Amino acid sequence: MTVETDDGDETGILDRMIRSAIRQHVTNIHLELSESFLVVQFRRGDKLAEFGKLPSAIGVNVIRQIKDMASIKALEHDQSEVGRIDADRSPFQEDIEVSALRYQAKERIVLQIQSAGSPDLRPDMPGLTESARDILGGALAEPEGIILAAGPDVSDRMTAAYALVQQLGRQNLNICTVENSPVTWLDDIVQFDTCQQNDPEFSTGLKAVLRQDPDVVMLEEIPDPCTADIAVRAALEGRLIVAAVPAKNAVGAISRMRNLNTDPFLLASSLRAIVARREVRHLCESCRKPVQANGSMASLLGFDNGTVVFTETGCRECNQTGFQGSTGVFEVIRVDDTVRRLINDGADEARISAHAFLHQPNLSSAARAHVRHGLTTAEEAIRISRPAD
Repeated sequence: MTVETDDGDETGILDRMIRSAIRQHVTNIHLELSESFLVVQFRRGDKLAEFGKLPSAIGVNVIRQIKDMASIKALEHDQSEVGRIDADRSPFQEDIEVSALRYQAKERIVLQIQSAGSPDLRPDMPGLTESARDILGGALAEPEGIILAAGPDVSDRMTAAYALVQQLGRQNLNICTVENSPVTWLDDIVQFDTCQQNDPEFSTGLKAVLRQDPDVVMLEEIPDPCTADIAVRAALEGRLIVAAVPAKNAVGAISRMRNLNTDPFLLASSLRAIVARREVRHLCESCRKPVQANGSMASLLGFDNGTVVFTETGCRECNQTGFQGSTGVFEVIRVDDTVRRLINDGADEARISAHAFLHQPNLSSAARAHVRHGLTTAEEAIRISRPAD
């Protein structure tokens, strides 16, 4: 595929490229300039697909425009530099991080579209089952304890963490957050930005907000044992802590806390609930088409051969991608007495999962439900799933 060009209209090419990426919810645009072509690729989730090619004579000017907009100087061999295109100074109305790298006879630029990788700030968490909502609602009603929000990507776990905080009534609560460059500023919430401090450590930021007499503290991450210890002890002393942790699933969040040398008894005593969120691409309802799941696909999903699922095709409504946006897939663990005992006894993830998901859907079964309802493809569900139960 070759990007459509108008002679001498490199500015128009860049504009169409970035606007197309924004419409398709692309998180990163990759551009690589060689002696022959400028190759353009779009990343959505974990998939990198070619958007098109430009002749190098035009590509040189496109690269130059990007560097000028991001205030990046000309690069020598084996040099790299970063810059930024601010929303208020560009026609795209988006904040875009720019990374430039020159190696061998090639030049690479990666544009990261900030809004595409940012958390979804809706408080309702579409995709949660009613029973999962009840578990989280009960945990949020507690005056103290820890709720963990898990996900492998920052946007996954922070979407869940922000949603939990926004479900709390703010008028009668002192809610503080500790974040590394907040993606948005929320009304009636004290947001402590570690990047603006002389000491950017999360443990220092957490100590600072705990001196503000908070009822609730949200942590963007728990990066080290010191922060983990302070958070657990604060939860046991009367604060509600909502913390985002990098983990592929809810039980993995427990392992993450264990790896930070958290005392098993204190962790078990303080935990109230864990929610894990993964994101899948949402099928375009205008052009999705039914197919039969057979063979390995049916086996991986735990479906009978011949089960009708949907796949993408592409139309004008979805810009020929087959997808429109994304949707969340969730699993939630209620930390009851049995889960507490298993954590305290050092039980492995399999034993904890066997009890925690006895009556609740895990990520795998939740993803399969999305496939059955035509919300996403079998491939997307398999990507985020454990083996079928």
